[in-house]
Amino acid sequence: MSKDNDVKGVILLVDSRGGLVADSHQIYHELHKLSEKKPMAVAMTRLAASGGYYIAMGAGPKARIYAEPTCWTGS
Repeated sequence: MSKDNDVKGVILLVDSRGGLVADSHQIYHELHKLSEKKPMAVAMTRLAASGGYYIAMGAGPKARIYAEPTCWTGS
């Protein structure tokens, strides 16, 4: 996806209660690399806890992060 010029950006939808730290870290790391090449936005829906929240942060410091008003967010 990072090399596909037809892909102009990425929208990441997060609805996760978390998971294992190693898995979350691997996804975070890959998203962070992708965010250096493509603009990203994150939409957190019902739940973005623990690993889900961590993964959302992988979109990088330039990403816009949106959370539904009823989303349970945190770590």
